[in-house]
Amino acid sequence: TQIVYLVVVCPANSNFSALYSSIGTAIDTALGNSKPIYCQMINKCKTLGDKAAKVCELISLFGIGCIIFDEIQLIDFKSTKENSFESLLTIVNKTKVGLFAVGTEDAYGKMFPNIRTSRRTGSLIQASQYCNNRRFFSNIVAFLMKYQWLDKPIQPTEEIVDALYSVTKGIVDQLIAVYMYMQIDYLRANKKPVIDGDYVVKVAEKHFPGMQKLLSEIEDPESEAMRNALMKETQAKLEMELRHAQMEDNMRMIEEKNESIEQEKQSCNRNNVIRDIQRTLSITGEIYNLEKIENAVDCVMRRAQNANCSESDLANKAYTLLKKRASDKRAKQSAKNKPDTSNIQLRNLLEACTTTLGTTN
Repeated sequence: TQIVYLVVVCPANSNFSALYSSIGTAIDTALGNSKPIYCQMINKCKTLGDKAAKVCELISLFGIGCIIFDEIQLIDFKSTKENSFESLLTIVNKTKVGLFAVGTEDAYGKMFPNIRTSRRTGSLIQASQYCNNRRFFSNIVAFLMKYQWLDKPIQPTEEIVDALYSVTKGIVDQLIAVYMYMQIDYLRANKKPVIDGDYVVKVAEKHFPGMQKLLSEIEDPESEAMRNALMKETQAKLEMELRHAQMEDNMRMIEEKNESIEQEKQSCNRNNVIRDIQRTLSITGEIYNLEKIENAVDCVMRRAQNANCSESDLANKAYTLLKKRASDKRAKQSAKNKPDTSNIQLRNLLEACTTTLGTTN
């Protein structure tokens, strides 16, 4: 099977060992393997050199045309040869596979600490270059405005297109968000507004006030540096929150696992105690149904003072309780069937009194 291209999402805060494992995982995914065959094959290699050699072997085996590394800035590039972009270029030299790296601006400095390395790569494609192409932006607006939920359809007039570019600076993601709220605000309004350039600006200022300030200064290098710093700070906070959430999830999983283990242990102890009682009853010849045995065992195991008792002690206590309950039941039944002697004595007394009174008369 030939794999034309392979998409590898770089793990956060990861090294090249994790990156090579991700390549194995991507191969398993591309081939539809339910079990991580090639990922485990790479993980069994002890050194980074061995892992890289195994990756080269798999690239040749499946004729992989290109590998796309997404979020490349998450990789921990170091000065050592095995943990640098040069090691990936070595794989290229051996297999002739094409490499594509997708990431943020700070990834470039991590990947190419010297000119020697950067010269060995192809052209750098700025993902934001499209923003300056007004013709491209106009076409995007025209395509986007084919989807409308308005009472009367509107056309992408030059005024509306200029207003949309002013509030988005050509960023498609921002354009979609503003256009979405243009629809929502229109549908929510009791008195339907006129959709023109002023309406577009009002919607953007209402829903994206902070973004508008950043976009208005986007061409200023100093503001751009501040924007990058703000994005990094926000990303750091997000990663911290994600790590905190991951820690909470791990703790919850551990607690649930411990609780499950404790429940299994309790269930195992309970079953063993019940079997011990049944063996005792088979020796003594006593007969009790299973429900009564289980009730006695559950009653004994629920008592706090029996928490640290052994299974044999629990079995003895449950057996004693079982016999006591049976004895109490027999006593109640005997008392219920016994004649009421108080009524007989009263009747005899009345008869005696009647006889005495009759004799006196």
